[in-house]
This record gives sequence, structure tokens and C-alpha cells, in this order.
Amino acid sequence: LKRVSTLFFIISTIHIERGLRICALSMIMKELTIDSNQQLKFDKLIKKLSKKHKVTGTSVILVNKDSVLYKKHYGIINAQKVKNNATRKMMIGSTTKLLTALAILILKDKESIDLDEPITTYIPEIAINHRFDKEPIITPRMLLMHISGLPSDNFDLITRKDKSLADIPELLKDSYLCARPNTMPAYSNLSYGLLGLIIERVTKQSYAEYIHKNIVEKLGLSIEFITNRQQLKEREKAISQSFTAKGKVKEDPLGTIVSGGSSTYATIDDLGKFLQFFLNHEHQKLLNPKTMQSMLQKPEASWILEGELTVGLGLMHDIRHFNNTEIGPIKGHGGNTIYHHSTFEFLPDENFGIAVMTNSEKGALVAKELTVDIMRSCLESLGYEIPKRLFPQPSTTKSDQAFNNQDFVGAGLKISRIKNKDNQSIYRFSGLKFKLDSDSDGYFNAQPLGVSRLPILNRLIKNIRFKPMLRDEETILYLEQSEAYFKRVFPLFGSYQKADVYDSWESACKNYRIINNNPALNQLFESAKLKRKNDDLIIEMKLLGSKNKYYLYPINDKEAIIQGFGRGTKETITLNSDHDHYYLSLQGIELKSIE
Repeated sequence: LKRVSTLFFIISTIHIERGLRICALSMIMKELTIDSNQQLKFDKLIKKLSKKHKVTGTSVILVNKDSVLYKKHYGIINAQKVKNNATRKMMIGSTTKLLTALAILILKDKESIDLDEPITTYIPEIAINHRFDKEPIITPRMLLMHISGLPSDNFDLITRKDKSLADIPELLKDSYLCARPNTMPAYSNLSYGLLGLIIERVTKQSYAEYIHKNIVEKLGLSIEFITNRQQLKEREKAISQSFTAKGKVKEDPLGTIVSGGSSTYATIDDLGKFLQFFLNHEHQKLLNPKTMQSMLQKPEASWILEGELTVGLGLMHDIRHFNNTEIGPIKGHGGNTIYHHSTFEFLPDENFGIAVMTNSEKGALVAKELTVDIMRSCLESLGYEIPKRLFPQPSTTKSDQAFNNQDFVGAGLKISRIKNKDNQSIYRFSGLKFKLDSDSDGYFNAQPLGVSRLPILNRLIKNIRFKPMLRDEETILYLEQSEAYFKRVFPLFGSYQKADVYDSWESACKNYRIINNNPALNQLFESAKLKRKNDDLIIEMKLLGSKNKYYLYPINDKEAIIQGFGRGTKETITLNSDHDHYYLSLQGIELKSIE
């Protein structure tokens, strides 16, 4: 009887606890509403951030499956100080890639495209150089997921309005693959340019015509593609101009790769309806239900870390993780041109999404901060508690060789292993020194040393952790970046390779200027410099006042590889010379040495 009584008590307790959890969950999953106090709070936040970052115009929308919960237009859209309102359109940049992905999946459902066929099935003339033993195969699925191995960008192409998608295959003939297909995620506008060309080849329509008829009209949107000055002039009353941080009007130079995100204009209501399309995915009519589910599903692979930001069939998954594991995944995309910046994010489990559009140079900061702050406020309204910081498990092991004695490079930064006075391994990162301790989850956290202990630098280092992983025979360094209330995980660094520098590259270490016959490109890139620094061969390029740095690995006297992992890396730079000058070519940019 005692045993039966004890068993009954345990079962009862389990049911009670389960019931409490279900009850708590139902409380959390209440329908989101926005009261007048929250609306006022959001209004003030939009005004504050727009003024702080000198953004001329900002539009925000918050929706659930059925309705618009909040909408706000701030500022002006042109030099005549026309007010921003519901009819005004801004460039949405790479959020266009979701339209491209949808079009490809529609054609897949119609059996006009096979996602796993070689892209030569649809673009027979395409060819690209490579350095692999076997001829690599690229498929539409790889293009969608940014794992094709193609270069990320050709800046000359994307800043021309006199080119078309059909020009991409010819351009790629002089390029090299950066990685074997299906091995390195590297965000690529050229990949989505080819997807746009596939759409045109299969449908016998222009990209813009097909998207308008099969997506824009069916979803009741007003999105349009404006690719030349004449169209802009005809629509100038509805289209926002582009602004610098000083409030001056500039022409955004992007033009050619419309399927990758150039020249697409939308109202904030368009983005709200598009968010609702994904939130109501069970009832949408564009795609087969299984195809829609595959678009919404995060891809799985042995090299993808838990929580890692990943691109699937168009959608980005795990854009960030708030500091509460009960909150569902955040999906969506973002869009950045030179002067227009937008976000487009939704939480399927919590049934709401938010989009932000801005029309100014520093608008990316406003779009990101507004998205995070409004999203967090909504989650707290739904009953979620979101701590400002989540600290990892205490360090358990001192690590003298955390990265197997390797150095790493990525995004213009280098992590170098050096020895301290006690002959112990410490690391230097952008001039800051730290040691590494291992956490219980396989990550390494940085412990600041020297000047890195100063409060502002200490916070910077303490908010990042590293995790090395072997990927396609190369050790990749993943970064976990913690900010207030959330964190993100993504691969950022590749193994650094030290190489002997050929005499030709040594002699070519000079200042350079842009020589492309392309005024728009010349306005963006101001100068360049090839230099030796200690054992490193580096090229620095100044873009709109900021420096982009690339660490190079020469493979012969005329070719070098950009070191690192991901977007813009492992691409080939070529070197030529005549009696008077040296010439460098990279990412569609032609440079000539300055004496």
C-alpha cells in the first residue's frame, strides 16, 4: 500500500507539474496587443534613434497573422521635404532575395526547375575557373543557400545600370570558385543574380515581369523594380531619395543584380503583408505546402552549430537568440544598399513580425536597434522574461593551446598566437591581448590582458566567445557575440596561412587608384594600398570613409587568395604590370599603382 500510495503521489505530482507548465505556456502564448502607452514609447524611440544616427526617413510596421498592430512613418523622403507616409516607397535591398527564392520554388512546384540539377541545365554557357581535382557541380539549391562557392560580389557589375542579368555568365568566365560547392557558406549577390537569370531562361519573361505577375499581384503588394533614372523621375513623388549622414541627397549606385536586391522599392505596408504571408503559411496559395515547409525549415548539417545564423531556401534562420530559450526562432532577411537599409523579421511561434525601412547612410543602425527593442517589448508583453545578460558556465580549464597553435583571419581581422614572458600562449586580436579559458559547452572565452582590461575594452572582449571546428579539412573559428538581451552565432574566421611573398608582389606594394570606367564605382572606392606588415601581405581599400582590409596568400607571381572564411574571402586577386605601373584586379575592381 505504501508503494502504491507513493507511486500515486509521484504520478499526481507529474500531472500537476505538467498542467502547470501547460497553463504557464498558454499564459505566455496570449495574443499580442499594443496599447497606447507602448505606441507612444515606440514613437519616441523611432524619433530618438533617427535623430541620433541622422536618418532622414524611417518607416516601421508590426503585424500578427491577421492585423497591423503598429505602424509609424517618420521624417521626409526627398530634398523638397515631402513627408514620409504610407504611400512612400524605399529600397528594400536584399529582402528582394525572398521574392527570388519564392519564384524559384514556384517553378520547382511546376516542375520547371529541379533544385538539385546542375545550373548548366538552365544556363548552358556558364563556366567558371576552379582549382579542384574534379569538375564541381553547382545547383539552384546551393545558390539559394549561399553555398555555391561562387564569389560574393562583383562591384563593377552591381554599380552599373547598363548591364543585365544575362551579363553575369560572361563575367564569371574570368573568375575562380572560392570553395568547393556545398562546403563554405558565403553570402553571394552573384548567386542570386544567377537565380534571376534562371527564372528568365525558364519562363521566357524578364525577372521583374515574372515576380510582378506571380508574386506581387497575387499577394496584393505594390512592390516595383526601378532600374533607370527615367523611371525614378516618373515616380519621384512616391519614391524616397537617398541621403548621406549629413542629409545630402545622393543617387544609390546599385543597379544590375535586381534579383539580388538592387532597385526594388516597397512601402512599409508591402512588407507588412509579406510578413503576414509567412505568418499565415498554412493558408498561403503560392507554394505546395511541403515546399513552403521546406522554406520555413532551418537546414541541418553536421557543421551547423546550435543556434548558428544559417540561410536556408531564401530565409535566414536564427537571426538572433534572446536570452530566454522558450522564445521561438527568429526568421527573415535584411536589406542594405549604400543609403537604404531595412529589416524583415518574424517569430512564427509567437505570431508576430516587424519590418523597418530607412533611407539614409547610417540607417542600418536604426533598423537594427528598432527591430530588437520593439521585438523585445512585444515578447515581454507576451509574458517572456528576457535577462539582459546570460553568463556562460564558469571556466573549468585553462587552455594553453586552445586553437592548436593556429592563427586566424576574417573580416579584415587577425587573431595571432604569441608567447608571454612565462612562455604561455596568449592571443592578440586587433591590438588587444587576451588568454583563453574553455567553458563546459566547448566554447572558449577571452580573459583580457594589459590595456584590454580597461572597462570599455574589457566589455568588448567579455561579450565574445570562440569555438573552433574542422570544416572541409580547415579549422574554422565560430564567434558567439553577446549584446544586451540577445546573442548571435556565426563562422567568422578561417585558418591563417603564412606564405613566402613572391618578388612581384613585394615590388607591387604601392598606393593604387581605381581605373574602372564606371563613375558610380569610382565614387564608392576612394583609394587602395598594397603593403607588407611584418609577415603579412595586406591590401587596404577605402570605401566611403571606412577601410576594408584583406590578408592575402600569394599562390604564384600573379595570383593571390583573400584569406578567411565566408563572404568576400578565398577570392582571387590578380597582379599584372607594364614598364611603368602595377595593376590589381579584385571583385570587379581594377586598380593602377600610383608613383
